[in-house]
Amino acid sequence: MSPNPAACIMAQTSCDITQDCARAKGIYLVPDYVIHKGRQYLSQVEIDSPELYRILRTSDKLPTSAPPSTEALINAFKRASDNGNKEIIFLTLSSKLSSSFSAVKLAAEIALEDGFPAPIHVYDSLSVSHGMGLLAEEAANLAMQGFDATSIIEKLDVLRPNTCVYCMLESLKCAHLGGRVGSLGPLATDTFGIRPIMAFIDGLMHCLGVQRNARESLKWLARRYDREAEKGRAAIIGHGDHLHRAQTLCEMIKDLDKLASLRINYIGPPIGIHSGPSSVGIAFIKQPQKT
Repeated sequence: MSPNPAACIMAQTSCDITQDCARAKGIYLVPDYVIHKGRQYLSQVEIDSPELYRILRTSDKLPTSAPPSTEALINAFKRASDNGNKEIIFLTLSSKLSSSFSAVKLAAEIALEDGFPAPIHVYDSLSVSHGMGLLAEEAANLAMQGFDATSIIEKLDVLRPNTCVYCMLESLKCAHLGGRVGSLGPLATDTFGIRPIMAFIDGLMHCLGVQRNARESLKWLARRYDREAEKGRAAIIGHGDHLHRAQTLCEMIKDLDKLASLRINYIGPPIGIHSGPSSVGIAFIKQPQKT
């Protein structure tokens, strides 16, 4: 293991990696912004996930989000360089859902034009939340093993299309208020109690269908993990302030795979703003295709 990796791994806080995990793996997290009623908050610094879900449950106005500012990004690049890192890899939210990739790319170009000494590789995760987090953690593991940025990116390119994120939504209310679905979606979920199953595929959100209640949705997620996940790799269960459901999904998966390596954490902003309270999802790496 390299005590001072040549490549520094950076990511937005929207990768939903905990601060403890980031410190342990040497990942620099740069806060996104959450905007609500004219005020701007640093995500996971000035507003945490429990507070976000309190707002979502009680406010009639949906918060919005924004990527880190150019100034914040350049300052983060400088801190990484000051610590002796020779190269930077910055993972962003899917460019098909967010302006984050463009924002980080612009900040990197400005920094390099101003004489920033280290190459900055801006990497589009084509994923969200814990899917993006799994890629950032894998990149950090490779960096600690001594791989350079080019080699890490080559390995990420292999993992990226096999990074899966599935999520059960409690309601489509937040997705509707955020402009993601039409007005009939919330009516159907709230009236009939059905639960939409969403997947993030090739950088975009898709609805795979519905289940008749929350428990059936959790069973669906557990079966999908059992069928697709590469066993032995870490997987992350995310939740929208509903720990009990996340724990239930964890138990269901362990009934199918006794050796499953699972962690539970919040789904933070910006994805949590649209998935809403009580949602539950799972992120994992697919098992290699048999040839």
